[in-house]
Amino acid sequence: MGLKDLCAGSMLIGAAVTPGLLQNERYAEIVKNEFSSITCENVMKPESIMDFDATVKSGQTDRVMFDFSEADKVLSFARDNGIKVRAHTLIWHNQTPRWFFTEDWSKAEDAPFVSREKLLKRMENFIKDEMNYFNGAYPGLIYCWDVLNEFIEPDNNHPHGCRVRKNNWFSILGEDEPRYAFTFARRYAAPGQKLFYNDYNEYEQPKRDFILSTLRPLLKDGLVDGMGLQSHLLPDYPGMDEYRRAISDYAAEGLSLQITELDIKSLSESEADDELLARRYREVFEAAIGGGVESLTLWGVTDAQSWLSKPDRPAYPLLFDRAGKEKKAYYAVREILSK
Repeated sequence: MGLKDLCAGSMLIGAAVTPGLLQNERYAEIVKNEFSSITCENVMKPESIMDFDATVKSGQTDRVMFDFSEADKVLSFARDNGIKVRAHTLIWHNQTPRWFFTEDWSKAEDAPFVSREKLLKRMENFIKDEMNYFNGAYPGLIYCWDVLNEFIEPDNNHPHGCRVRKNNWFSILGEDEPRYAFTFARRYAAPGQKLFYNDYNEYEQPKRDFILSTLRPLLKDGLVDGMGLQSHLLPDYPGMDEYRRAISDYAAEGLSLQITELDIKSLSESEADDELLARRYREVFEAAIGGGVESLTLWGVTDAQSWLSKPDRPAYPLLFDRAGKEKKAYYAVREILSK
């Protein structure tokens, strides 16, 4: 009995995966046995699916062309194994090529941006075409979309907390970026799909208040359904009172809650750190269950694939070690889910 079986009917549990990971027999078995949901770590992000050469060749000025071949490997795996998919992510300042925003799709560093009207056409067509493709090719598989990712950044000193630096979407659309993104996504989403805003450090103030003030009018107008709490955590930060308070505050607004990118940074496999990691996972899962979180996704399957691991500094933030063996944290999670 895997983790997914222990929380069946109450919460989906998932992991971020790559096509390469799924080609590894041991890792693929972990995914099939333990998880009821998966997220493409990178291959559904804009730069991974936008096809520059095909776009230029098409002669169109307001519609980007796509290459979904890598994403198809993940979604077909999910379909064939009865696993649901979190679609990640549509609109993001990062990993969206600059040429998408320029006149004539130019890659020149000084190429001028398109007009607001032109970008809105490109945004709508991008969202429409991607949603239509995946919902048509894999009907019923995707249960939610991360529509807008990491729009709030208090350090940018915008009066409403908007991310203004290195954000080409904002440079052209300004504060209307979230409304247009969710308006188009709602227009083309399949029946039953939920639309999420996703962000990191979502438990901190003043970021939490900025997020809520951005989402309230969208929620009122029926454009957004939920809040994605990325939850890239440290062993001792944030405090669990603060984390639970954030869950409570988002839920109080009527937002559906999903923990979307959970990992806990640990730089040692010592017994003490292994115990600390297990305790921290136990606390987070208790907070998720107690707070009505409907889906919880780990950002990776084993420590070998974690984005936190660097060649000169390995990290050990997940439930399975590099060989795919269950860690103490895994059994701590099983204990919580078995209650």
